Amino acid sequence: MNKRTTKNDWINAASIMYTSLTMILLSLLVTWGIELLMKELYRLG
Repeated sequence: MNKRTTKNDWINAASIMYTSLTMILLSLLVTWGIELLMKELYRLG
């Protein structure tokens, strides 16, 4: 194994995974918030 690039590869993979997970969580939160907002509007309206 090449020890020179192993650490950087792990850091790059971790950052890519972190950003993709954050984007997925943000989109889920946005859709959930929109659903709750629509329910509240229907209940109030």
